[in-house]
Amino acid sequence: MSGTRLIYQLQIQDFLRATPVATAGGAAIICLPGTARKASLFNPDTGAAIANPVSLTRGNLRFATDNTITTVDIYGFAPDGGFFVFRGARPGQDPEIPYSLDQVQHTAVIPLAAPDFTAATEGTTGLQFPVGALLSPAAALRVTVLEGSRTIEVGLLSSESGGDADGLLDAVSLAAVGTIAPAVSGTPTLGALLVQNFATTPAVNLPDTHAIGPAAARTISATFSASSATAQAFAVLPYVKPHI
Repeated sequence: MSGTRLIYQLQIQDFLRATPVATAGGAAIICLPGTARKASLFNPDTGAAIANPVSLTRGNLRFATDNTITTVDIYGFAPDGGFFVFRGARPGQDPEIPYSLDQVQHTAVIPLAAPDFTAATEGTTGLQFPVGALLSPAAALRVTVLEGSRTIEVGLLSSESGGDADGLLDAVSLAAVGTIAPAVSGTPTLGALLVQNFATTPAVNLPDTHAIGPAAARTISATFSASSATAQAFAVLPYVKPHI
């Protein structure tokens, strides 16, 4: 390992019990500080490029960045299915990510940057809701870098069973910075997975929860509209972690 890279090694720690969350599972997206852009990551031992998101190993994250990246922001699912956010992590100085195994209500904050996706094509974030999670219809989008006349859709990967590329957020505008809370009708709208339709006269749409079944789609995906190139946003997706 040459001296041209900075090494990060962090362990998820249950702060109430003062013990590491050292079980299998979980993954995290590593972002450039203050942005939704993925950082370029490397194997700390060989220097070879590695994928982003990074899989957790018994609750541990270990990766390297170029030495120009002195802090990173981390967004991920812990081994037990809860979500954690750790901003401003510093190489060699922040060994623990505080977490609570007892917390049931969680909000997945998913970084989405157009340069990290192919426009007009559903792309995976690489992050998955845990089996048994109950998704809330209180989903929203936080736009941090606007791009006029562009939209984004967020869903569960359509190639998985029961997946829907716009099943969580459908045609949300990226034309203004701010938080957008879609409704059950009109444009933009909540996706079909979070809406229940009643065939009355007139028809009625109501917000609904969505449960992640054992053989169902659970990988979070995003689709930026055609020609999207610079937009950045965070999907805000509340859910209840399976706890029994």
